[in-house]
Amino acid sequence: MTATAVAVEDRLVYDLDGIGAQYDALLAELPGVRVRFALKACPVDEVLRLLAGRGAGVDAAGPQEITQALRAGVPAGRIHYGNTVKSDRNIADAHRLGIRDFATDTVEDVRAVAAHAPGARVFCRLATTGDGALWGLSEKFGCAPDEAVRVLSTARAAGLVPAGLSVHVGSQQMTADAWQDAFADLAETLTALRGQGIVLDHVNLGGGLPALGYADRYGAPLDPPLDKIFAVLRDGLRHLRDLHGGPLAFVVEPGRHLVADHGTVHAHVVRMARRRGPDGEDRHWLYLSVGRFNGLYETDALQYPLVFPDAPPGAERVLARVAGPTCDSDDAFPGLVSVPRELRSGDPVQVRSSGAYATSYMTLGFNGFAPLPHHCAGGPA
Repeated sequence: MTATAVAVEDRLVYDLDGIGAQYDALLAELPGVRVRFALKACPVDEVLRLLAGRGAGVDAAGPQEITQALRAGVPAGRIHYGNTVKSDRNIADAHRLGIRDFATDTVEDVRAVAAHAPGARVFCRLATTGDGALWGLSEKFGCAPDEAVRVLSTARAAGLVPAGLSVHVGSQQMTADAWQDAFADLAETLTALRGQGIVLDHVNLGGGLPALGYADRYGAPLDPPLDKIFAVLRDGLRHLRDLHGGPLAFVVEPGRHLVADHGTVHAHVVRMARRRGPDGEDRHWLYLSVGRFNGLYETDALQYPLVFPDAPPGAERVLARVAGPTCDSDDAFPGLVSVPRELRSGDPVQVRSSGAYATSYMTLGFNGFAPLPHHCAGGPA
C-alpha cells in the first residue's frame, strides 16, 4: 500500500464502447424489437447520444427527461412518456414537446391525457408481482387485465388511440418465470381487448433485464439465467404474434442491463478501522470516500464489487463492513466484504458495476460531500 497518501480524484467513468457493445448484443438476442432506453438509469448526455446514434429511443418519466433526450438528439417519435403518474401540467408539457405516446393504468389518467394531449396514443401497464426481482416495483404501478380493458375502452371513447400494453417485471429480475407470468397476462388481455374490437399495434415488455456484475449482500456473485430469460422472451414474442393474428411490434425498456456493468466509480479509502459493536464483537470497518448518498445508493439490495489496484498480489485479507463517508447510519453496504487488511487512507478503490442509477440517485451534497463528476471513455471518434 502507499506509504504517503496521494490525492485521488473521485469520479464515475462510463465505458461508451462497452455500452454500445451491450446494446448490439441485446438486439442480436431480440431482433426486430424496438429499444427505448430507460433514461432514469443513466441520465448522461454522452450515453444518450451514443444510443440514439444506434437507433434507440427513450423511456422518459417526465418533461425534464423528455427535454434532455431531445437535446441529445433523440427524435420525439422515439420517445414515450412511460410514467403512469403524471400531472395535468406534465401531460400538456410533454404533448407540447411533441410526445404522442403515453403510458397509463387508470381511467383518471386516461381522462387527463385526453384533456391535455388530445388524440394521443396510450399504452396500458399491467401489474406484476415483482417476485424474483431485487426491486419489485409492485403496487404503485399497473392494473389487472380486466381493468386494462376498461382503461383502454375509456381511452377509445375519449378520442385517444388505444395503442398497446406494457409490463415491468421488476428491476434486476433474476428469474425467467416472471416473464412467463407476464406473457400469460398479456395474452389474456390481448384476447379480451379483441373481443371489444380494440386491436393494438405494440406490446412493451418494459425493463428488468439484469446486469451480471453485481454480488449479493453476502458477497457471492449474482448469477441471473440470462440465456433462459432471452429464450422465454423470444418464445413469448412468437406466441403473442400468433395470438394477435396481425402486425404487432415489440418494445423493451432496458436501463440497468445496458449501463450497469460499464460504469466504474474511482474512489479512495477514508479509513480502515477496527471497532467493537453492540454485540461485543470486534469488526473491521472500511470507510470509503463514496457511499450511498453520492453514487452508491443501491447498497440496500446488492454489493458492488470492489477492486483495490494498489494491493499487492496475495495481500492478507479480512472481512469488513464497508461504509460511505457520511454521518448517516444508512450509508453502509450490507453484509461483510473481503478486503486487504493493510489499507491506508488515500488508497485507491474501484467500485465496479456502478453505471446504473449512480448519477441519478446522487444527492445535491449531503453532509457537504459533493456528487461525483462523471467522465466517458471511448465511443465514436
